[in-house]
Parts: sequence; structure tokens; C-alpha cells
Amino acid sequence: MRTNGSSGESVTHSRSPTSSRTRPSSHAGSGVAISIVAIFCCFRAVARLIGIYGVVSYTVVQRTREMGVRLALGSRAVQVRAMLLGQGLVAVLVGLLCGVFASLSSGRFLANPFEGVNAMDAAAYALSAARLLIVAVLSIWLPTHRIARLNIIDILRAESRPADRL
Repeated sequence: MRTNGSSGESVTHSRSPTSSRTRPSSHAGSGVAISIVAIFCCFRAVARLIGIYGVVSYTVVQRTREMGVRLALGSRAVQVRAMLLGQGLVAVLVGLLCGVFASLSSGRFLANPFEGVNAMDAAAYALSAARLLIVAVLSIWLPTHRIARLNIIDILRAESRPADRL
């Protein structure tokens, strides 16, 4: 307790946080909610990447017999891998361009009602596209690498799938 100058009044000074350090009570739980949403978004992104890997690698494995025939006819494994990688990436790039176009067009509508949302965040689009391309390349290259190491005769002798008999 301090006395104030000549009048002798006692004035108490309390240390209260400044307004810049306090948060309004309406935003008190928003940090937890944002953290929970971020965790679920990460889970969704991982699940989406696993799904993309599964679908693309399955389509490559479906072409095992074709790879065996090409290898038996004299193609090198590098050539077959490059062919499958090129064909797979064309499909992935078409899907990626459609997705970016849809995101840009729908992002304009989301930017208005939500404060602080930037519809043209180039870093977010580049990061998403890079992740997708990395997963697509791995999902094509890994199965083709494994198949190219197999014995060609075993690939050609493998019993054909029931769908091939029709």
C-alpha cells in the first residue's frame, strides 16, 4: 500500500494483466476446438493419402501380367517402370488439376463467411499438390520395382484371374 503524495490517501495498486494478454471469455475454449479440428484434419489427410496409395498401387499390380509379357519380349525393367509411371502420373495430374480448379472455385465462397480464410493460399495448394505427387510416384514405383524383380516365367505362368477368362 502506498500513500498518494500530499493528501495522504492510501491507494492500492494491483498487478492485473494488460488487455493485450487477456482473451475475451467468448474465445476461451476456441484453442482446444481448433486443436481438435486440426487433429481430425491430419487424420483425414493421412487416410486420404493411404487411400490414394492403395488405389494407384492396385491398378499397377493389376498390370503384372502385361509387365511380364513386356519383359519377356525384351523390354528392360527401367522402360516398363517409366511407361507405367508416365501413364499413372497423367491420370494423377488430371485429377490434381480438377481438384485445384474445384478448390479455387469453392474457396471463393468459403472466404466470405469465414473471417481470416484466404481462398488463394498458394502455399497450401503447393503443399497439397506436392504430397499427392509424392504419394502417387511412390504408389506406382514401389509395386513396379517389386514386380520387375520377380522371375518373368513365374509371372507368365501365374494362373490368370477369373475376369480374364470371360
